[in-house]
Amino acid sequence: MTLKKTALGIILSSMISFPLIAQNRSISFETNSLDEIKAKAKKENKLIFIDAYTTWCGPCKWMAKNSFTNDTTADYFNSNFINAKIDMEKGEGVEISKKYEVRCFPNLLFINGDGEIIHRSGGALDAAGLIKLAKVAQGNENNYKYYATNYKSKKNDSEFLLNYLSYMSTTCLSSDNALADYFSNQPETELVSRSNWEIIKKHTNSTTGKEFNYLIKNHQLYYERYTKDSVDEKILDVIVNQGRKIIYSKTFNSEKFTAYMKEISGLSLPNYEAILFNINMEYFALTEDWSNFGKLILKDTDKFLKEENYNHVSWTIYEKISDVTVVEKASKLMDSYVKKYAGKPIFAEYDTYASLLFKLKKKNEALNAANETIKIAKQMGMPESEYQGTLELITKINAL
Repeated sequence: MTLKKTALGIILSSMISFPLIAQNRSISFETNSLDEIKAKAKKENKLIFIDAYTTWCGPCKWMAKNSFTNDTTADYFNSNFINAKIDMEKGEGVEISKKYEVRCFPNLLFINGDGEIIHRSGGALDAAGLIKLAKVAQGNENNYKYYATNYKSKKNDSEFLLNYLSYMSTTCLSSDNALADYFSNQPETELVSRSNWEIIKKHTNSTTGKEFNYLIKNHQLYYERYTKDSVDEKILDVIVNQGRKIIYSKTFNSEKFTAYMKEISGLSLPNYEAILFNINMEYFALTEDWSNFGKLILKDTDKFLKEENYNHVSWTIYEKISDVTVVEKASKLMDSYVKKYAGKPIFAEYDTYASLLFKLKKKNEALNAANETIKIAKQMGMPESEYQGTLELITKINAL
């Protein structure tokens, strides 16, 4: 039950939305080589659907069990595509992964008989989402081939670029060069336009770009045209995420981190305190400075911690911090969260809440929260193995 636990909750809650009706059919996957599959696709004049997976990928397994075995999906894919299921870490899958730049799993690829990419997507989809993806692959617009074909002639069209970047964000491929290229051709006076603000807000992720530097220097101008909250939120996200890249790089460089903190301190940022809180929280966790981590939580959580981070931070506190005052603070955060989202599939959040109450030795409250966690897990259709930790927690609570 780490951050992976949180991700599991998000995946399941966002995908399990269709009735649990008995399904008897599944997508039929070819077992031949890709060259043989391409030959068959040419002969039958069909596209090839490739489930690019790995054996350790949880969402891949979820799709195999739920999406590929849905009758409607199976019938559609078996009728319209030649289907292949290829492990990207074995056999020819290794070269296929390189050729098609597979950077996340599952990766869902649609190619023609010549091996040309027609459409692609990264991440798990439910049955309905998979059919929707397939229909876009079969069409002439808004798929990978459409954007690749039209990019050169339309890359300076803000509406096209926004759609292009939004699509690319679903593929796990980088679009940083396209973003930089676009803004390099934009006059500064146009950077504050509505269309360019939409692109900045949704897709700018670097502190070094022309548009971000303009945003920092002219944030008052953006305040006047848009909302202060949205502008401050964007600035915070970019700077904190840049800091995270330094903090969580394979080989952490303290000098580089110090230089970055010095750099941002001189930018006259409008929300500097919030930025400092978020970066320091990540830094204290990396260096396992739990004393300062706890002090930061007690001092600034109410002002600066985003609701979307309550669960991750609170679970970290449960695992790493013994200071009762800090644990109590985390329990209050999760109490407010589970009350606000009562009735939603918040398995991970309820599990964290129950664990914190257990750590505080609040037996009855912890037991109620743990039982609610089990109830949510069953409603979500989770196998018992996924909530085994909660069952073990209940045993511990009863032993208090």
